[in-house]
Amino acid sequence: VNHSNSREDVDELMASYLSKTTNEDDIKSINSLIASLENLQPGKGLPDLMVIDVNNNEKVIADVVDRPTLIYFWSSNSKKHYKNSHFQIKELKADFPKMGFMSININDNPENFWKQTINQYDFDLESEFRFKNPKEAMKTLAVNYLYKVIIVDKNSNIIHGNADIFN
Repeated sequence: VNHSNSREDVDELMASYLSKTTNEDDIKSINSLIASLENLQPGKGLPDLMVIDVNNNEKVIADVVDRPTLIYFWSSNSKKHYKNSHFQIKELKADFPKMGFMSININDNPENFWKQTINQYDFDLESEFRFKNPKEAMKTLAVNYLYKVIIVDKNSNIIHGNADIFN
């Protein structure tokens, strides 16, 4: 469901799943995921989620966006991914200099652990953020895998809610 970009595909998968399960918790979880994906359709605005920058300033995610922006996610639990994703972003920044890039750490580790990681690998501090409430944010943005990318326009309206950082 999370990898699909078509409402018809989602409806078909959901109907198939519902015909095979009676587990109420699973049904609620799938319905919640589908609702999140509906809110990430092109033309919709970014949800009002709080992010924290490296100076501990809290901001609404949409307020960080001032130009077309690619938002990507990483976890300190996946070292290979965060090193590769940040390397990929360096290449994309060179190819698309007018584009904004926002890196969001999804962990709920203490702040110093996040800062230690971004400083150790010399990540661009201007574009590094973490969620104020990671569990809520990941559910709202349907971040169920780390390769997910959300692309928004300069007004924080979604252009693509389910892109892949390496595609």
